[in-house]
Parts: sequence; structure tokens; C-alpha cells
Amino acid sequence: ASSIKGQLRFWWRATRGGQFDSLEEMKKAEDWLWGTAADDNKEIGESRIKVVVSICDKKSFSANTKYAFKAVGNRVKPDDKVAPGYISFPLRPERGQRPSKKLIMPNNSKADFRLTIYYPTIDLEIKTNCQNTNNKLNAKDELFAALWAWETFGGIGARTRRGFGAISRLPDTEFHLPHSDKMLNWINDNLHHICHGDWPDGIPFIDKDQLEKRLAVIPAKGKLVGDVWTRLVDAFSKFRQMRRGMNRGLWPEADSIRSITKQRLRGGFKKGYVTHEHPKTSVALPSFPRAVLGLPIIFEFPTKRGNKRKYGEPIDKKTIKPDPYTTTLRGFQKTTSRLASPIILRPFVAKDGEPVGLVLALKTNGKIAPLENLSLFDSYESLKQDRLRYSLSSTDVTIIDNACVSEKIYKRLNGASDLSLAVIRFIERYF
Repeated sequence: ASSIKGQLRFWWRATRGGQFDSLEEMKKAEDWLWGTAADDNKEIGESRIKVVVSICDKKSFSANTKYAFKAVGNRVKPDDKVAPGYISFPLRPERGQRPSKKLIMPNNSKADFRLTIYYPTIDLEIKTNCQNTNNKLNAKDELFAALWAWETFGGIGARTRRGFGAISRLPDTEFHLPHSDKMLNWINDNLHHICHGDWPDGIPFIDKDQLEKRLAVIPAKGKLVGDVWTRLVDAFSKFRQMRRGMNRGLWPEADSIRSITKQRLRGGFKKGYVTHEHPKTSVALPSFPRAVLGLPIIFEFPTKRGNKRKYGEPIDKKTIKPDPYTTTLRGFQKTTSRLASPIILRPFVAKDGEPVGLVLALKTNGKIAPLENLSLFDSYESLKQDRLRYSLSSTDVTIIDNACVSEKIYKRLNGASDLSLAVIRFIERYF
């Protein structure tokens, strides 16, 4: 129940946070609805919204769970039948341990639960920008907005932005589910849940004024919902990697790290002389555009054997000069080192039982602290460089798109300098 309430709180901010004049006013309304933690006076603001979860069939619920990783000899590998391996790495067991994290199977699983929510009938008197409110916050309206967004784009548990924990109302409930071919119309009909206004800086929200650019609705009739999820993740991974086969990637981050650390592979191997002395593209370095898709990012440079090079590892005799050690890109301060991805990948089951792929790009106003203090660290937490560049110029975009054409792969940016918008359009084309 606490996990669900946390999700509802997030989606309330994303749909209703724009109706207030300041962050303080938004926080006041949030505390009144969802409660507060203990303050310096040891006082806890009790939540006025109560959430009760009841599992309908515990045996069936448990029977539809499987390990996200499977043991293969002395190694463990992700089980793609349970979840796409590309996004399952946080569930990977520690070295020497057996798989222990279980997930609900995505296809044809029966894991039903009942959600009962209690809300107050009194209103909070507070100034808002929403129409017909008379400066009163109605708990039912606020709750239903959060509930709609959560059920459409959210889920239960961790990594919901990558499709984990996706839920769906049962068809026989009173809730109006859309048919798969009417999904976009249904979303547009429910945009009244999202307030007009200016969101406080640093609060991710659904920008309904630019929803056409920030949302992709991809019908997938005849497919299983798990297959649609896998396809969404596969498209997202292709965007992030941007390379043909096992060739060097076209994103400028790896060459930026080589430039900063002054370490570039140069050596003679079985397949001939190998060198990374020259950048893959002519994008201005250093540049770390993928930072806007979430932080931290760990960059591991493989040795000629395919292993990751770490401190103290001897250099192969044929290697004249190695690539850099493992490095991490994150915000400078540990308190602001992480950045949640603005991209949401969501498999959705429509009323007719057909799956639909949803891709949503959340928007955030103002400066984003981890990006404004973007820094590169090595394994010893020694700072290599801070205040790194993450934006792409129009020239950079053209260079990357032309490089994609040369490599005979889909253009990743297709003229867009905003990676959040470029992801949406790329996944649409990929499907």
C-alpha cells in the first residue's frame, strides 16, 4: 500500500502541480492530501487518503512469479521470458550468489488484486489556477487525476518507468477502458485531469500542451503484452547504443572520456592493428548528451578479451596504449548525483485485450541540478572533470545523423536536438 501511495503522490505532482503559484503552495496541498514525514517537532502529518490492497488469490499470485535471472553453469543470465535483459540489470544477483529476485510473468499471468481507496469529503481552502475550483482543493478530483495517470503510465514497485509493475483494470470493472484503436482518443479525453499552469522548477510533469510531441501510442494487435514490452525496450536500447553490430558507437561520450583521461586504445591484436586515436565522429568534445536520459551512467571499456578493464589490471603485451578505466557520469554532489529518466516505456492492455505500447516523455521546468553539475568520476571517486556539456548543437545533430546514414542504421536524432523528443519519434519508426 505504501508503494502505491508513493506512486499516486508522484503522479499527482505530474498532473496537478501546475495549479499552484509556488512550490510552497504545492507542498502544502501535497502534505494535506498524502501526509508528511516526522518534522523537527516529531510531528507526523497523517495522510487523508487511505490505500488498502487485497490480493484476490495468493496461490495464483505466487504461482505466476519467476526469477528474473537464471543460472547457467557458474554464471547467471537474464531470463528474457520474464523481463527484457537490457533493463533487468538491477535485479542481477551479486557475484557468487544464486538468483533471488522474482517477478510476475508478463504474459497471461493471473495476479489480481483489489485496491480500496478512502478519501475525505472536505475541501482544502488554497489558491489554485484550475477553473471552477473557487480556491478549494477537492480531494476526489485530485485523487482521480493521480489514479488515471498512474494506471495509464505507472505501475507497482521499482523501475516502473521501464515497464516493470505495469497494471491493468479488469474488463468487467466500471472503469472505462479504451479499445486498442481508440487509445489516443481516450488519453485526449482524459487530459482534463491535467491542470494548466506553470509547474515549479524540478518537478516532472505531463505537458498536455505538447503531448503530440511527447507521447507515442503504438497499437500492436495480435501480439502478447510481454512481446510489446520487449519491443519497446529493444527500440530504446537501439537508440541509446547507436552502433552497427559490434562497431564503435556513434555517441560522443566514449571519445569524450578518452579525451579527458588522455587514454586511447592502440595495439596490435589477432585481427590486426586496432586504434581509437581518432574520434568516431567530429562532434565537439567533450559532450555527454545521453545524460538527459538518466544518471548515473557507467562507462566500461572492454579489453581485447571482452572483459571490463579495472584498476591494477595488467596491460596485454600487444597493447601499446589502453582505453580508459571504468568511469561514472553523474551529478557532482552525491545528494544530486542521480537523475530519473524522463522517458516512460509502458505496455498497456486495452479493453479488447489487445496490447498498446506507450512512450511518454515527462517535462521538467528550470535547471536540473545533476545536469548543471555534470561530472565524471573514476572508480576511486577521483574527479576527472565537472560541469560537462550535455546539450547538442544543430551542427552536432547533423553530424550524428550523417554518421548514422554512413553506418547504414536508422537516424537516431532525425534533426532533433532534444533527446527526449528524439526517443519518441525513433521508437515510433522502429515499430
